[in-house]
Amino acid sequence: MFKWKYKGDNKEEWVFIIKEVKVPLETVERRSKSLAAMLDSSGGDPRAPRRFSLKNKKWKYRGEGNANLVLALTQVGVLYSDQSVLDPELPRFSERWLIIGVKSVIGMLHCVVMGDIADLKEIRSPSIFRVEERRIVRLRKCDGADGSEGEDILGEREREHVWREAVFCRGVMVPLLGECYIQPPTAACMDRAEVRRLDQILRTQRPAHRHHKSLQFGYVTVYPDYALLPVHLSIPPNLSPTSELLPTFCVEVKPKQGWVPAPDRRLPKCTFCLNQYLKLKNGSIRSQSLYCPLDLFSGNHSRMMKAIRALITTPQNNLKIFKDGVLMYGEGACSDLSTVLQSLFCDPVEPLEATDLPSLADKLCCLVLEALTCDLMGREKLSDSETDNESDSDVALSERGCQGLLNPSSLPAGYESNSCCRVSGLGLIDRIPAALVAAVTPLLPAPPCDWAAQPLPVDCILSHILRIQKLEQTGADRVYEAYRTLTHVHHLRAGNLTASDYGYVASMLGIGTGAEPGLSPLCHYLLATTAKDCSIMLAFQRLPNHDCRIWNHIPARHIVRDTDGCGYIMNVGVTDLDPKPLSCIEKHRKRDCEVLTACLELLRPQAGSEGESVC
Repeated sequence: MFKWKYKGDNKEEWVFIIKEVKVPLETVERRSKSLAAMLDSSGGDPRAPRRFSLKNKKWKYRGEGNANLVLALTQVGVLYSDQSVLDPELPRFSERWLIIGVKSVIGMLHCVVMGDIADLKEIRSPSIFRVEERRIVRLRKCDGADGSEGEDILGEREREHVWREAVFCRGVMVPLLGECYIQPPTAACMDRAEVRRLDQILRTQRPAHRHHKSLQFGYVTVYPDYALLPVHLSIPPNLSPTSELLPTFCVEVKPKQGWVPAPDRRLPKCTFCLNQYLKLKNGSIRSQSLYCPLDLFSGNHSRMMKAIRALITTPQNNLKIFKDGVLMYGEGACSDLSTVLQSLFCDPVEPLEATDLPSLADKLCCLVLEALTCDLMGREKLSDSETDNESDSDVALSERGCQGLLNPSSLPAGYESNSCCRVSGLGLIDRIPAALVAAVTPLLPAPPCDWAAQPLPVDCILSHILRIQKLEQTGADRVYEAYRTLTHVHHLRAGNLTASDYGYVASMLGIGTGAEPGLSPLCHYLLATTAKDCSIMLAFQRLPNHDCRIWNHIPARHIVRDTDGCGYIMNVGVTDLDPKPLSCIEKHRKRDCEVLTACLELLRPQAGSEGESVC
């Protein structure tokens, strides 16, 4: 059969040499199971968290947000074969094992192809193989017990959260966005002793301002790594021995709120642009971004290009650029834009002239826009009459008990959907003081945000995200009024993380409920909030110019070209799709008051104390 020997490793790979040797079949099967355990497949039922370990895995710290810390699983030394030398009749193997390079070794050798089980196929090819895992692991962070609840209760809560995240993604977000844009995660659990060791190891790699939260319970979700191309879109392994793989770049975009319900358009600025004043006041940014989400979702080419240029110029935490999974540009990165542009478009040894930067930046903007507006669904377009019928997403949601999600519920009495503002009522008075709105409105500088929009390309990722955001039609005041009524009836304390915070998830999925799902304005608001906070991952790898035969298996919809005609393999993935707690409605009310108070303080400093008193 074969014998493998560890050859060495570097920053990018582990290398093994395969040698011919006679091994009993039982040994091969045992080794196959061992290798499969190393990879620890991400498949399975998300309702039952499986055991997971980082032992024998190479990983890197990718980053973290307020609630989760992300690790990227890097290359793992596992034997595999060059598919190009396999007989065409032989079956392909698991896509979670990837060949990304082959180099010649002297001599004619025989080896065994290792799949999920011991698939014994003879290959007459002298080769060194390197295999890569393209997955990320999201670990839940915790503030720790405050004495009011024991660790067992906190641990059970974390377990439920991870399970809920996986089920929500699989049952709600996948049908809404489409499987081409999102693959559901798997819930898993790590040994707590291993988690404590990991927390200590990561301490030096994490930002200091994140140290108040730690890893404690080890409940994780395992996702595909959208910063890299998926296996089926990778440049195939039948490269010549001298071929070098080009890097994969990923542009992460947090588009934020691209549509505001008509009742919430009381001010000339959108939610994102107003929030810039609060960030300035808190010191989290030094200058305001020129980016406006309304431009990105407008469907107007020039406005969308303007939005992407603004993201690239002032990325804040809304744009990041990765190279082979390593952060290069954006918040927390050390490279500047010129370095990224040269690495992406130019010969790294050639000096980059300052005059080249604008054209290269525009080239990147065009690539990003192309990826954001392309249709990866790959389904045949329907005629005008057929589009009136249910879409695939409608059918999928109906099958999951979510038939009410895609159609706005009937609006409350007295609400006019075409009105940009409404008469002050209980919702407006209670949620945000009318005096504060009136004081801020004349102070906001021109130009106002542009509410105009035209249809986006059908089935592009922006169109799908916007569709979910538009589920919320009634306005934040009506939603808050419904929330206040609900919390009063159930005697809930806002901000307290309880099962009632996420009861709507079970309702939408029809899990243990008899109520008609999906019709509540609260459900629509919370789903729209998830879509406002998502991240879009756009992965690009330039195609080699010398031989198109090595990439002719890539579907045409995954090929984009820059302004110079160079081709790139492209993929789109969506992350950060966690269900939002019901209590975030109260949190948003407080944030909106803080935003307007910050506007008042920064635009009319002498009114600072008055602004604080109004909220």
